[in-house]
Amino acid sequence: MHPLEWVMVNMTLTFVGPVALGTHAVSTWAYYVFIFTKGVINHCGYHIPAPHVLSSSFHDAHHRLFNCNYGSYGLFDYLHGTIRK
Repeated sequence: MHPLEWVMVNMTLTFVGPVALGTHAVSTWAYYVFIFTKGVINHCGYHIPAPHVLSSSFHDAHHRLFNCNYGSYGLFDYLHGTIRK
């Protein structure tokens, strides 16, 4: 991934929500801790037991199969029929 692409996709989208909504600093901090921890878990390479869409296995299927589990939490995958367990 190109560094500019990483900034535009990951960092911009991460910061737009809390800034646009004027979220309290503590809530913003909790949000960042959650999404960055989830990113580390998704890419760690180990199976970490957790509810289905929060587990590393959910995201590993996306990298292994390329045609499923696009989202982070499974809602849109469920709605579009791309969720795979």
